[in-house]
Amino acid sequence: VKMKQVKNITTAILLGSALILPTAASAFGGFSMPSVPGLGGGSSKSVDAKGLSNRTNSVVSDFAKSLTLFNEALGLEVSAEKKEALANCSSSKGCSSDDMDKITSISEGLDDKMSQMKNDGVKLDDEAREKFSKGLLPYITGTVKGAILGKDLIDAGKSDPTSMFGMLDVIVALPKMVSGFSSSTGAITEYATYNGIDVPEASAAE
Repeated sequence: VKMKQVKNITTAILLGSALILPTAASAFGGFSMPSVPGLGGGSSKSVDAKGLSNRTNSVVSDFAKSLTLFNEALGLEVSAEKKEALANCSSSKGCSSDDMDKITSISEGLDDKMSQMKNDGVKLDDEAREKFSKGLLPYITGTVKGAILGKDLIDAGKSDPTSMFGMLDVIVALPKMVSGFSSSTGAITEYATYNGIDVPEASAAE
């Protein structure tokens, strides 16, 4: 493996993953990084690339599931192409970086839709409230696990960047997804409260 390739991979992992940490943590009032069984949380001499890949798939799946429920609750229309991306990423079998980018683009419309509905005095009916409520836990879980994953990707990048070859595209797409979803936390919790929906604590994701 050429040294330049290794350097590029290391840079992508360190800079990209580092973007996840402050955004995700601040979204929940500066929560402390929990120690979650099976999720890692520290550097290691050997890099479990498969484990990191599975955890990345889990984070993406959580976001895809929550976004699907939020979209249905809010009545947001998405293209067939983007629905397919949501289905791919919800399966926990993994999805492409292109799918992840499509999901991130869908999330960008959440804030505007919720703000508009709140300003117009529009509240969710019982069915929509139930869907929105069900979307909260995977949303928060994905954000918390995404922050932990970001830390472990940084450790892996320092320890053995070549082990990340197979995940590079996804690693590059992940920070934008986690940061984008995390930045919507205020609007999501505010609209949930407006509709009388209880918001799970970040500790519920541990």
